[in-house]
Amino acid sequence: MNDKKEMIIDVVNKLPSFPSSVVKIMNMNDEDANPRVIIDLIRLDPVLTLRILKLVNSAFFGLRHKITNIQQAYMLLGLENTRSLLLGIAAMGCLPDFELLGNINQNEFLNHSIATGVLAKLLSEKKKEKVYKSEILFTSGLLHDFGKIPLAFIDNDTYRMIIIESNKKGVSLIELENDYFGITHTQVGLLLAEKWNLPVEIKAAMGNHHLLSNEYSPDQSIECYDLTYYIHIANTICKKQKIGESGNSVFTDISDQSLEWFNVNTSELDEMLDNLKEELVSVDFFWK
Repeated sequence: MNDKKEMIIDVVNKLPSFPSSVVKIMNMNDEDANPRVIIDLIRLDPVLTLRILKLVNSAFFGLRHKITNIQQAYMLLGLENTRSLLLGIAAMGCLPDFELLGNINQNEFLNHSIATGVLAKLLSEKKKEKVYKSEILFTSGLLHDFGKIPLAFIDNDTYRMIIIESNKKGVSLIELENDYFGITHTQVGLLLAEKWNLPVEIKAAMGNHHLLSNEYSPDQSIECYDLTYYIHIANTICKKQKIGESGNSVFTDISDQSLEWFNVNTSELDEMLDNLKEELVSVDFFWK
């Protein structure tokens, strides 16, 4: 086995589990999700409290008045959005800290991740099929590229080099990841999803958002596979529109199978995007 691949797998295996408060909230059925209990659980974790308050007071929400406590934040966000943000914050808290991912700064990487989650939700609303909860769509988009973080943590100089090589030679980042590390960010993403026992839909998005049939083949329903179309389309659009930065400047167009499934052509999708741009412009906030 490639030495770097072994090191990456070891890093993933040694990552901490999600905070118990997050696990308890994620395991609550919608019917049993008591707002007071959720608020009290979040209050027990000062880091979660601080990051949620920083998030809701960021430019992303554009509020006129400052939110000063978790109860106000929960009333603003609601159950689904609170769960989505908790998952994202928990994932960032468990992963190695980083300032640069290759040659990409943390904020740009997170902006791309968040924009993909936001756009996946908006695309779902345009398709008008409530197959997935908003929290699943947003979180799937948010976490789709997080498998890149352990790769860069193990050897950021190499990751910077393959990003540059990918851009210069027009070779896919996944191909170069496999050549240099013996493992791809989608495969590492799947390891992370399994480590954290994330829902199967999020596993599918993290493991196969490039729609490569050999990347992920779980025992899943067609509806679960459909979710990868949302993430694939949202991810490709965000890269083309240069919303944040993911390192994959070499990319293919949206797959024909995705467009057929979404029941639009490229011109219709461009028109739809124009209507969504205003909602994406404000995707710029910090997690630290």
